[in-house]
Amino acid sequence: MDGHFISDMGNQRGNMLFYILIAIVLFAAISFMVARMTGGVGDAGGKETAKLGAQSILEYAQKAKVIVQDMKLSGIVTTDLSFLKSGDAGYTTAPHTNKVWHPSGGGLPMPILTRVLVTDTFTPVSGVYMVRNVVEDVGSTGDDVIISVRGIKKAVCEELNRQLSGSTAIPSTGANNHNALFITGATDLTSGVCASCVAIPAKCVSQTGPTLYTFYQVIDAN
Repeated sequence: MDGHFISDMGNQRGNMLFYILIAIVLFAAISFMVARMTGGVGDAGGKETAKLGAQSILEYAQKAKVIVQDMKLSGIVTTDLSFLKSGDAGYTTAPHTNKVWHPSGGGLPMPILTRVLVTDTFTPVSGVYMVRNVVEDVGSTGDDVIISVRGIKKAVCEELNRQLSGSTAIPSTGANNHNALFITGATDLTSGVCASCVAIPAKCVSQTGPTLYTFYQVIDAN
């Protein structure tokens, strides 16, 4: 066989391989750009983190609900439940049986919230709280027991609402009132405060001045 012919065939194969490699690189680059534009790359990790964070909050709220119901079954009435946490004045003072977060009471552990909380410093601080307050049209007109997670990331807040209702919309309760709503219980969660919260036992809501996202769940409706 002619040596030139063999050499030409080798060159053709080399050229074809080169063009194939170029096509693969171009396809990969285009796929990456399309994925970036559609959110498939770059924010996928953030979405997954938000999803896992939302699930952990919902699971913790459910655990708190079970523990409160168990405490009531043991003979502790709702109005005697104590929501003192480690570090609060009176937490270490006996008796402890009515304290939801005390090992000798309900034994509810404090969750690790690093991946769901923002790094800003709020007053009161971000974290988990319980309060007796009214969520309009959830139970009767009496106070409900509400657990809340204060100062969570917006993406986690959106994911919580998506899992609860199918919508990522975050209703606002107005200006700087999450302390009164979910920590002191000074303000009821009524239609005048949050029309989208009426008859809703669990929701993530926002406030302004400062912007703050709080998840709440009624764990013992009155």
